[in-house]
Amino acid sequence: MGGPSSSPSSSPPPPPPPLPPPPPPVPAPGTGIPSAGVYFDPYAVCREKGHEPKKSFGILGIIAAIVFFPIGLLCCFLDRWTVCRRCGATLAKGWH
Repeated sequence: MGGPSSSPSSSPPPPPPPLPPPPPPVPAPGTGIPSAGVYFDPYAVCREKGHEPKKSFGILGIIAAIVFFPIGLLCCFLDRWTVCRRCGATLAKGWH
């Protein structure tokens, strides 16, 4: 017919060239430790530098403070949480 004829004696296409090796890991700035740049362990940072506390009030404490003012303020302070901004660990609950 009208198209190119493929004969059984034709050779297969050549294999693709090999991929270049990946670049070596680059040290993180100021640490000298190689970093892949994909994984970040916030617990390790908190172990070295300490936690960054963030205080927040629970929704039930806020509602109680509004509905049962002024006694509800005590409920609001009892429904307070302190968590770490980096790792999210609960540092303290309630009155502290």
